[in-house]
Amino acid sequence: MASVLIDEGECFESHDVVSLFTNTSVSEAIEIIRNQFENDMMLKDRTNLEIGDIMELLEFVVNTTYFTFRGAAEIWHGNGK
Repeated sequence: MASVLIDEGECFESHDVVSLFTNTSVSEAIEIIRNQFENDMMLKDRTNLEIGDIMELLEFVVNTTYFTFRGAAEIWHGNGK
């Protein structure tokens, strides 16, 4: 990393790969979010999407990881916990 130059106004951040994957139960979090949507009486005022559509998008997002390594883009689809 000694050869990396950082321009003025930029910052360098590094993350330990282990910390990128949390111990949060994806299925439990999704169920909690679904319950919140089902109990939200104002949801229809804020979106035309059905709860099922929102949940499908959410499940895709939380189960997909995009990263680059040495210039190559990778997409990983996981099953979650």
